[in-house]
Amino acid sequence: MPTQIPRAISTTEVPKTSSHAGGPMAAVAELERRVMAAVKASAERGDPPLLQAAEAARCIREAPAFTPGGLALSQALVANLCFAHNTAAMWKLLDQAMLSRLVDPLHTLALLTPRVVPNRREQPEAYMLYLELLGRYAVAPVYPERMENKDMLAKSIDGAMQLSHRFGFQHLDFGHTVILFVLSLVDMLIDCILDDCGLPVTSADEHGNRKDMNFNGKGRSFDRGDEHREHLRRKNILMSIEVVEKVTANKITQVFLRLVNRNTYDVLSL
Repeated sequence: MPTQIPRAISTTEVPKTSSHAGGPMAAVAELERRVMAAVKASAERGDPPLLQAAEAARCIREAPAFTPGGLALSQALVANLCFAHNTAAMWKLLDQAMLSRLVDPLHTLALLTPRVVPNRREQPEAYMLYLELLGRYAVAPVYPERMENKDMLAKSIDGAMQLSHRFGFQHLDFGHTVILFVLSLVDMLIDCILDDCGLPVTSADEHGNRKDMNFNGKGRSFDRGDEHREHLRRKNILMSIEVVEKVTANKITQVFLRLVNRNTYDVLSL
């Protein structure tokens, strides 16, 4: 079933609250600013990426509304990375934060997906680095042990990827969230490969009618004249194929996909 890539929520789609009123939008923006300031200060001291990530985590912990489990940190890092501070250094910092579990890898990938994938042609460098993280952390993810962290993680991943909406669930527990997340990633990559190869990709709307899918963002264009970036776009198609092969070759993922295949009718009928 072709995947409609979830669209990252824009600040224009959320009711705005005046920064003078100290509303949630202002608080989030201020936290993102403080995190980036901490990262820049750490980088200027010559700190390695892991220490820069630790400084960002400390900034989050000192925030008044601290969210445990690294969720707030991953949100702040991804918000800065896409695309105001889209640099190799920031991607390296994010990789180190995921590797050290300062942020949850699955949650971070869920936040990156709706931001990076629709922009993959305009931002081929970002898509390439996203694919590298996907192949590294989506194959054999490490899950949190505490149930409260699992519940928060499931809710955040579901919100970022719109899994409940797509699969017709009112509530997803952690296990179902992981299974549907992996399935959505594989499905999405296959559709992107077809689309980038010039093959038509269609999806069914709520009435069962087939419609063309837009994987490049609404009304966006990109320059084909840049030979280097065009080379990256072609290379990214091959990388996407490799990531699909790597993810689906994992035994745990194969079990997930078999379970989904056996229960597809029941899942979609709920």
